[in-house]
Amino acid sequence: VKYLGIVLDKRLTFKNAVNNNIKKTNAAIRRLLYILINRNVSIENKLLLFKVVLRPILTYGMPCWNRAAKHHLQRLQVMQNKCLRLALSADRYTPIRELHRAAHVDTIAEFAAKHATRFYQKTRTHGNPYVAGIMTAPPGKHPHIFPDLEEPQ
Repeated sequence: VKYLGIVLDKRLTFKNAVNNNIKKTNAAIRRLLYILINRNVSIENKLLLFKVVLRPILTYGMPCWNRAAKHHLQRLQVMQNKCLRLALSADRYTPIRELHRAAHVDTIAEFAAKHATRFYQKTRTHGNPYVAGIMTAPPGKHPHIFPDLEEPQ
């Protein structure tokens, strides 16, 4: 099932959502490859292109899948590393930590943690009491959404 651009599977592993994000990021890289490998374009502009175009595609739907298996997050990290290597004109032997330090970019796990925290904080203090109630209700109990349903025994 695809909902708002996020592919959901029966077991909510988010494997398909991650695959979809990676596929879309690869397509965007192919379209932008000339700019990313052009020596006349500054590194700052290439990083801006990464942060404004590529990373949003790569991390689309992150509040939903940020608890996906580490393997899926690792695949996203590999794709981000590929983008950073292109933007920084770095070779494959450049350490990953050095890529992130030079680009002033968080890893996928750090980026996901920061954005998930911000997302859940905004949800808790949302002006709509139904949205705020979702975050304060115990797991599996959402009285504001389904008030007529009884708790299963």
